[in-house]
Amino acid sequence: MRAIGIDYGTTTSWIAVQGVKEITLASLKSACCILKDGQKEFGQRAYNSRANGTFIRSPKTSIAKRSWKDFRDKYSYELNGIIEEFSQKLIVEGCRNFGNNENVLHVTVTIPNCYDGAQMKYMRDCFEKVLSERFPNRFKLHLLPEPIAAALYYVLGENKAMNFGHVLVCDMGGGTTDLALIKFYKDNSSIKFEVVATMADATLGGDALDNELFNRAQRDWRVSAEELDDANAALQKITEAKEILSTQESCPVSVDDTSGLSRICFVSSSHIRQYWENNETDIGRRLLDCMSGLKASVAMKFPNFNWADT
Repeated sequence: MRAIGIDYGTTTSWIAVQGVKEITLASLKSACCILKDGQKEFGQRAYNSRANGTFIRSPKTSIAKRSWKDFRDKYSYELNGIIEEFSQKLIVEGCRNFGNNENVLHVTVTIPNCYDGAQMKYMRDCFEKVLSERFPNRFKLHLLPEPIAAALYYVLGENKAMNFGHVLVCDMGGGTTDLALIKFYKDNSSIKFEVVATMADATLGGDALDNELFNRAQRDWRVSAEELDDANAALQKITEAKEILSTQESCPVSVDDTSGLSRICFVSSSHIRQYWENNETDIGRRLLDCMSGLKASVAMKFPNFNWADT
């Protein structure tokens, strides 16, 4: 029996496939570009084609930011078929070595904790449709909120001792921020968990950070967005620089203004820490508000809860 794990991310999505002796990983940029002829490009090809169609950096975030009625009606042109086609490409990429007679599969897809029932149903329907075509009658689909997946890894992760008790998870993703307080305990020989409380901000994440960094860069470049030759391309460069910071401390970003003059600034890890850790910034205040909401929710259920034990 095989297991597949899918992290449908805001910026990049990953699929992990359990093999006989090892786990294989594959990834795909989560973006989509709908070309003028109606064809869709995904992954890096979507970024390369964005000048020739409607570019959607994160369909997943589009779902999180809108109600069921909104994205079913007004925004249906954006989402119609995108999740299914993207899921299909990701699954094909990750399951190249699967045989036609594989045993029943357990497929787990992580989703933002802020998704409501309708949004979860939409995601389930999309993945079930794709999986039914690839593995007819041979899979079981599970949707798992992202902070719970993170907590499970912390408690049960490789080379870790069992960490029973309360775990506080702060999952700051590309488009959303999820907080969750989860209690783990042992029941006979089984490890079980209980979600004590959750809190989420559906618009706080990497996108909000990109915008803050872009505003800072404009001050360093000494130009406004209107004075840039291509403001969207400049914002994309900021996003790419931020991703590079996972392996280095700073990254230069060069852009041209409307007069053709090249301007340069540096994006650094210290800038990012400043926005997240400083309660005086908009991002810091929103993160603090999210944490305050979580604490209030816990206090209503357990007035004497001791956070020092978390």
